[in-house]
Amino acid sequence: MNRYARLLPLLGLTALGLAAEALPGQGGGAILIYRPSIGGQIIGSNLTGVSLNGKNIRGARFISCNLTNSSLQNVDAESAHFIDSEMVNTNLSHSKLQGVTFVDLKIERVLAANLKAPDSNFVEIEIEGSNFIDSNLTAVQMKDVQITYSNFSRTKFIGSNLMDTDIFNSTLHGSDFAASHLSDSSFSNSDLSGSSFVGATLADTRFEGGSLADADFQDAFLIDVNFQNVEGLDTVNFDGACQMDAEGLPESINLTECGDEEEPKSPLRRLIGPLSLIPKR
Repeated sequence: MNRYARLLPLLGLTALGLAAEALPGQGGGAILIYRPSIGGQIIGSNLTGVSLNGKNIRGARFISCNLTNSSLQNVDAESAHFIDSEMVNTNLSHSKLQGVTFVDLKIERVLAANLKAPDSNFVEIEIEGSNFIDSNLTAVQMKDVQITYSNFSRTKFIGSNLMDTDIFNSTLHGSDFAASHLSDSSFSNSDLSGSSFVGATLADTRFEGGSLADADFQDAFLIDVNFQNVEGLDTVNFDGACQMDAEGLPESINLTECGDEEEPKSPLRRLIGPLSLIPKR
């Protein structure tokens, strides 16, 4: 196919008044990102060093792409998909990624400060050495996610569901997990000082090492939670929280066993019910 034939799809879209952009594909062929109303699929594209700053790529599907050193600042990528791709030294700062799906992805040394990605899905993801400070990850779904040496300080995980998610040697100072569900997950040697788990349900969750100084677990359900060797537990607010087989709490902290309360004292606990959020096992 000559270079003019490759331009025909782009020319056709232009004639129809539909914006499109050609990006390098595998083997040098052109891959098109279409207008969001049409959608677009980018497969096997080498986008190393490419700038998509400020672009509208809603609904785009990046499959088996290399986004190393690329820049996606201030993009609108609502409902986009990033599948089986690499993001190394990628810049996602200040972008809108609501409802985005990340599957089988390696995210390494990514700058994603002030990222807005509520209602997104993270499945089989490795995040290493990345910065998600001040981001909005409200109501996200995380499954089989591993996070190491990353910064999620002041990030909102409100109403999120974390399953089989392990976080190591990371900073989550001031993060907010209020009303979230965490199961089969762990925080190892991580800074969770000033974080909030108000009204959250934690089942088979481990806090090993690290700090929970000034954290807030008001009205939380703590089921098979391990607090071994965690600093700052004497400064944590456990008002209204209940536990079942929790380990590692100081003797000075005596929590009611979940399900034993005749009438929860706080308005939040009365609203959610004594055992309504505990996952069935």
